[in-house]
Amino acid sequence: MVATTGQNYQGKDGELRLYDKTQGGAGASGTPWCYVAKFEQMDFSSNWQNRPEEITRLDRMRITDDAHLLLGPDEILYQPVDVSFSFAMSSKETDALLQFIGVDWAQIGHTTTATWQVKGTPNTGDIGQKAGLVSTKARGLSGDGLYAGGRVDGKGSIIALQGFADVKKVAVDVEVMWNEASGANKFGYRLKEVNFQPGRQQLSESADNVTVRLTGMMYGEMQRITAFDRGMDIMTITHRLT
Repeated sequence: MVATTGQNYQGKDGELRLYDKTQGGAGASGTPWCYVAKFEQMDFSSNWQNRPEEITRLDRMRITDDAHLLLGPDEILYQPVDVSFSFAMSSKETDALLQFIGVDWAQIGHTTTATWQVKGTPNTGDIGQKAGLVSTKARGLSGDGLYAGGRVDGKGSIIALQGFADVKKVAVDVEVMWNEASGANKFGYRLKEVNFQPGRQQLSESADNVTVRLTGMMYGEMQRITAFDRGMDIMTITHRLT
């Protein structure tokens, strides 16, 4: 396995957005639900996804014209990469954050995501949705949400990722952008199909705010971005309903 080059950012302010796969419009151009949070002093760390290994085949243990490399198994394309976020935010937003990443829902005895909600939203009547957020895991290669899913294999083809075997696991897409003190253009990253295991998330409360430490597993690709994708801020709905 070849080591990957990662990204680390420390102490920056900016904005975090989480997206589900809801299509609140026509077809693939639909608009997903999103959770929006302004943060301070984020520490962010992640690697890019690994590529299939190269297997050496020698000619009777010698390097000759018949020696060559073989493409290794695709198994590594299904393996997640650890990502971590640590930042300070308002205490009133942390409950909704944990609900959006599926921490509360993982402890509910249902086998569908109909009750995967943030303070009761989405529900019947919200943009015509029947109920519940929609996991971004196993997104189709086209016509299935805000943008295509999948990963690129060793032959240059895009392959669809499979869904979780555990019905209580869900994934969201993550977008994060940082404010540059120099006034330069904002930049950030999009992380596709990220699962947040409930037991790995941490909250630390102080007098002024809450420090959130999120640790997730990214199954999709990580892409550089200069602007957020569109989304329906679920907090504007929950604030209206509660």
